[in-house]
Amino acid sequence: MKTVPVSAPKHEDTEAVKHFFDSWHIYRKCLENNYTYHNEALSAFSSALASRQSFGDFLDVACGDAEFSLRLIHEKRISSYTAIDCSHVALDLAKKNTAKLPCAQHFVEGDFFRDLAAVPGLFDTVYLSLSLHHLPLADKKLFFSEVFRKMKPDGVFLLFE
Repeated sequence: MKTVPVSAPKHEDTEAVKHFFDSWHIYRKCLENNYTYHNEALSAFSSALASRQSFGDFLDVACGDAEFSLRLIHEKRISSYTAIDCSHVALDLAKKNTAKLPCAQHFVEGDFFRDLAAVPGLFDTVYLSLSLHHLPLADKKLFFSEVFRKMKPDGVFLLFE
């Protein structure tokens, strides 16, 4: 299988994005007040995926604190949980929030676009929310190619933007 080379988006200041997520309380306020329509996304995903008993090997791209992902996989089995995020603060919170998951866990500190290819494994479920807008159109095409390369044949890609 061919690896798709990806590079950091030229327009995006990844340090500024990282700084935003290091100030996690701002993002939490958006979630708690549903400013970003997470509740509606959860309802749509739950309805669409009601027949799935398991999410299998789950990749949480730009995972944040993983709270929404945990709500998404609530009452579904997962075989493993892998997360990538550019913020060590977010990853530390994700580690705490997912500590009770009864499966193997792997955390990668890195840029979801630039470093996705380095995440080991193939996945049954790949999930990304509120991050795709950081990429220009050409990089979105490369990103989608890499996501589908990371998926198992019957995998599902969940996108909330």
